[in-house]
Amino acid sequence: MDAQWKRHAALEKAGTICPYVFHRAGKQNKCFRGAWEAAREKAGHPGRLRHDFRRSAARNFVRSGTPDTVAMKITGHKTRSVFDRYITSSEDVRQALGSLKSTMGTNHEDKSPHASSDAKTNRQVS
Repeated sequence: MDAQWKRHAALEKAGTICPYVFHRAGKQNKCFRGAWEAAREKAGHPGRLRHDFRRSAARNFVRSGTPDTVAMKITGHKTRSVFDRYITSSEDVRQALGSLKSTMGTNHEDKSPHASSDAKTNRQVS
Protein backbone atom coordinates (compact mmCIF):
# COMPACT_ATOMS: atom_id res chain seq x y z
CA MET A 1 0.00 0.00 0.00
CA ASP A 2 2.90 2.36 0.74
CA ALA A 3 4.30 1.88 -2.76
CA GLN A 4 0.85 2.38 -4.28
CA TRP A 5 0.40 5.57 -2.28
CA LYS A 6 3.78 6.85 -3.50
CA ARG A 7 2.68 6.29 -7.11
CA HIS A 8 -0.55 8.11 -6.31
CA ALA A 9 1.39 11.05 -4.82
CA ALA A 10 3.72 11.15 -7.84
CA LEU A 11 0.73 11.35 -10.20
CA GLU A 12 -0.75 14.16 -8.13
CA LYS A 13 2.57 16.04 -8.19
CA ALA A 14 2.59 15.71 -11.98
CA GLY A 15 -0.87 17.28 -12.10
CA THR A 16 -3.06 14.16 -12.36
CA ILE A 17 -5.63 13.82 -9.60
CA CYS A 18 -6.60 10.15 -9.33
CA PRO A 19 -9.31 9.08 -6.85
CA TYR A 20 -8.49 5.35 -7.23
CA VAL A 21 -6.12 3.29 -5.12
CA PHE A 22 -5.75 0.68 -7.84
CA HIS A 23 -5.32 2.26 -11.25
CA ARG A 24 -3.27 2.18 -14.42
CA ALA A 25 -1.45 5.47 -14.89
CA GLY A 26 -4.36 7.35 -13.32
CA LYS A 27 -7.07 5.57 -15.30
CA GLN A 28 -9.71 3.50 -13.52
CA ASN A 29 -9.31 -0.25 -13.69
CA LYS A 30 -12.46 -1.77 -15.14
CA CYS A 31 -11.85 -4.94 -13.13
CA PHE A 32 -9.52 -4.65 -10.19
CA ARG A 33 -9.67 -8.32 -9.14
CA GLY A 34 -6.14 -9.05 -10.38
CA ALA A 35 -4.72 -5.96 -8.70
CA TRP A 36 -6.57 -6.80 -5.48
CA GLU A 37 -5.27 -10.39 -5.47
CA ALA A 38 -1.70 -9.21 -6.07
CA ALA A 39 -1.99 -6.60 -3.28
CA ARG A 40 -3.32 -9.22 -0.84
CA GLU A 41 -0.45 -11.56 -1.68
CA LYS A 42 2.18 -8.84 -1.23
CA ALA A 43 0.59 -7.77 2.08
CA GLY A 44 0.68 -11.36 3.36
CA HIS A 45 -3.12 -11.73 3.49
CA PRO A 46 -3.96 -13.94 0.50
CA GLY A 47 -7.39 -15.09 1.72
CA ARG A 48 -8.76 -11.78 2.94
CA LEU A 49 -11.84 -10.17 1.47
CA ARG A 50 -12.41 -6.45 1.01
CA HIS A 51 -15.10 -6.60 3.69
CA ASP A 52 -12.59 -8.05 6.17
CA PHE A 53 -10.66 -4.80 5.90
CA ARG A 54 -13.82 -2.69 6.04
CA ARG A 55 -14.88 -4.47 9.22
CA SER A 56 -11.43 -3.98 10.77
CA ALA A 57 -11.46 -0.30 9.84
CA ALA A 58 -14.89 0.19 11.42
CA ARG A 59 -13.76 -1.48 14.66
CA ASN A 60 -10.49 0.44 14.74
CA PHE A 61 -12.27 3.77 14.29
CA VAL A 62 -14.65 3.04 17.17
CA ARG A 63 -11.86 1.74 19.43
CA SER A 64 -9.81 4.88 18.74
CA GLY A 65 -12.67 7.11 19.88
CA THR A 66 -13.88 8.26 16.46
CA PRO A 67 -17.59 9.12 16.66
CA ASP A 68 -19.74 6.39 15.12
CA THR A 69 -21.34 8.79 12.64
CA VAL A 70 -17.92 9.82 11.33
CA ALA A 71 -16.73 6.20 11.12
CA MET A 72 -19.93 5.27 9.25
CA LYS A 73 -19.36 8.03 6.73
CA ILE A 74 -15.75 6.95 6.14
CA THR A 75 -16.56 3.24 5.81
CA GLY A 76 -19.67 3.88 3.72
CA HIS A 77 -22.21 2.31 6.07
CA LYS A 78 -25.66 3.75 5.44
CA THR A 79 -27.56 2.09 8.29
CA ARG A 80 -26.78 1.89 11.98
CA SER A 81 -27.83 -1.76 12.22
CA VAL A 82 -25.27 -2.95 9.68
CA PHE A 83 -22.53 -0.80 11.23
CA ASP A 84 -23.30 -2.22 14.69
CA ARG A 85 -22.90 -5.77 13.35
CA TYR A 86 -19.49 -4.80 11.97
CA ILE A 87 -18.08 -3.37 15.18
CA THR A 88 -19.05 -6.18 17.56
CA SER A 89 -17.12 -9.43 17.32
CA SER A 90 -16.92 -12.53 19.49
CA GLU A 91 -13.43 -11.36 20.49
CA ASP A 92 -14.90 -8.04 21.70
CA VAL A 93 -17.41 -9.98 23.82
CA ARG A 94 -14.65 -12.21 25.29
CA GLN A 95 -12.55 -9.15 26.16
CA ALA A 96 -15.50 -7.42 27.82
CA LEU A 97 -16.29 -10.50 29.90
CA GLY A 98 -12.61 -10.84 30.86
CA SER A 99 -12.55 -7.19 31.94
CA LEU A 100 -15.69 -7.69 34.01
CA LYS A 101 -14.25 -10.79 35.66
CA SER A 102 -10.99 -9.04 36.57
CA THR A 103 -12.88 -5.98 37.87
CA MET A 104 -15.11 -8.11 40.06
CA GLY A 105 -12.23 -10.21 41.43
CA THR A 106 -12.29 -13.83 42.50
CA ASN A 107 -14.02 -13.35 45.88
CA HIS A 108 -17.19 -11.85 44.42
CA GLU A 109 -20.46 -13.31 45.71
CA ASP A 110 -23.44 -13.49 43.43
CA LYS A 111 -25.91 -10.88 44.69
CA SER A 112 -28.43 -11.41 41.91
CA PRO A 113 -32.09 -11.88 42.88
CA HIS A 114 -32.05 -15.29 41.16
CA ALA A 115 -29.38 -16.76 43.43
CA SER A 116 -30.15 -18.07 46.91
CA SER A 117 -27.81 -19.44 49.56
CA ASP A 118 -28.07 -22.98 50.91
CA ALA A 119 -27.15 -22.50 54.61
CA LYS A 120 -26.22 -26.14 55.24
CA THR A 121 -23.56 -26.43 52.56
CA ASN A 122 -22.80 -22.69 52.20
CA ARG A 123 -23.02 -22.89 48.41
CA GLN A 124 -24.95 -20.97 45.82
CA VAL A 125 -28.13 -22.55 44.50
CA SER A 126 -29.90 -21.09 41.47
